[in-house]
Amino acid sequence: MQTKLNEISKGKNLSGKTYKGVINGWPGQMTGPEVIEFMIKKAAQTKGGFDPSTGYNYPQLISKFAMGAVFYNQAVDNYLDEKMAPGSKTNDKPYKDGAYYTYKEHAWDEAFGYWGAVSHGLGLNAKQNYNITKMKDMAAADQNKDGMVDLKSEMNFAHAYYASSFDKGGKTNYYNTVTQAFLDGRKIIAGAKGEKLSSAEKAALQGHIAVINANWEKVIAESVFKYAGSVYKDIVKLEENYSDKAFSTYAKHWGELKGFAMALQTGKSNLGETAVKLNRLTGMGPVLM
Repeated sequence: MQTKLNEISKGKNLSGKTYKGVINGWPGQMTGPEVIEFMIKKAAQTKGGFDPSTGYNYPQLISKFAMGAVFYNQAVDNYLDEKMAPGSKTNDKPYKDGAYYTYKEHAWDEAFGYWGAVSHGLGLNAKQNYNITKMKDMAAADQNKDGMVDLKSEMNFAHAYYASSFDKGGKTNYYNTVTQAFLDGRKIIAGAKGEKLSSAEKAALQGHIAVINANWEKVIAESVFKYAGSVYKDIVKLEENYSDKAFSTYAKHWGELKGFAMALQTGKSNLGETAVKLNRLTGMGPVLM
């Protein structure tokens, strides 16, 4: 339905929404906004965003890291954390003058938006949800059957898409688990009918938040694991028969691995020793020939 970016959302400030802590997995002890700015500037100086002298595939690094440093961080460490805390703004006032939703409803919906699930995703199977993002099943995406896909309500994005990509293997259920927890939590807030949340409602809400946090973290960890496997296979191929194309594929997969590995470290919890090992094993760049 939308053909211009501003038809989806206007006036967004990427750096203002990015994880402000130091990114230990990237050279230079830069903060999250500094890392993204650095990557974007470097990408602009290369052909297609790939720098063969360093092996950095910037489109992959930027997109995978931003999904964590912006989407994941804002959801689990802001909207589902401080803004859902007992002492934060209450549920008995509109978000702003004239709004028909409360502050709590607004904060919860912000977090759900960052998750990226399509509004009717629970009525689809994992393969359908995966194919929506791949644009291989537009019939499944077009919920209201108007012949167009509304990117605001009929498209899976970001981590919700990756969740479906793992779930279609039949061994996990990340997409439905997280999306259902969001819907169940929203019912609790709406069920208060504009009144302050009770202690029981707050406790129930925290239970849904815990489910969201744990499973969202697993989706990113699955992504790290996936691309670590791809990098390993690429290295084997390069050892057997080097080519520029094979190196480019290796660099692409390493960029996805590195981006997701850094994203995993921008959530609510401190990964401690796990983060140290992850950063050292991944390295600061792909091995150059």
